Amino acid sequence: MRTSSLSSKRQESLANMKVRIKFKKSKAVRFISHLSLAKTLRQAVCRAGLPIAYSHGFNPHQKISFCHPLPLGMISDSEFADLVLTEKIEADEVKKKLNEKLPTGIEILEAKRVPLQSKSLTSLADTASYKIILSQEQLPIKTKTSNSAIKSLSYEDSPEPTLNIIVKIPGVKIKDVLSSLLGLDEQGVKLIEVKRTGMFAQRKEALIPLMDICV
Repeated sequence: MRTSSLSSKRQESLANMKVRIKFKKSKAVRFISHLSLAKTLRQAVCRAGLPIAYSHGFNPHQKISFCHPLPLGMISDSEFADLVLTEKIEADEVKKKLNEKLPTGIEILEAKRVPLQSKSLTSLADTASYKIILSQEQLPIKTKTSNSAIKSLSYEDSPEPTLNIIVKIPGVKIKDVLSSLLGLDEQGVKLIEVKRTGMFAQRKEALIPLMDICV
């Protein structure tokens, strides 16, 4: 146990760089929980042979941090994680190595180096955007709401009925928002295709994508 602790302390002191990854979660893995998703990514990091840093203590763990969890059953092309590495490596190489080891349904879309002391993803992200595919039976819908958590709400009918929503996070359950807008119960909301399309930090009136923030 002491050897493991000393080893993790050395890795802690060797923390050299941080890489932010943006990844997608497709329909094939929509019912995998956030904990299972995190475990899958951690295993891929090991199999890819990436020089991941570990926390210190008697139960060291990989220094990988995630953004706000995606609700079960939803898909996304805008999920994020930060990896702390003990050696310098090109961000594109991190992307390539991980994609070679990740299962179908999870894909790294972007990788970018950020400052080692940058803020956590959960402290940065305060806004998320969603795309909801509707059926004709769910029309018409409310396009005006007094819910202060909804920053933007728009509707498109081509090529298919689509609702685009931008909401404050965390603390806002997108399923509750949809239930209110569409008049559906919990089971009805589960049948709707919901995709998270973006996560942002609001700076005055602008929404800055997480991959563009380096603080």
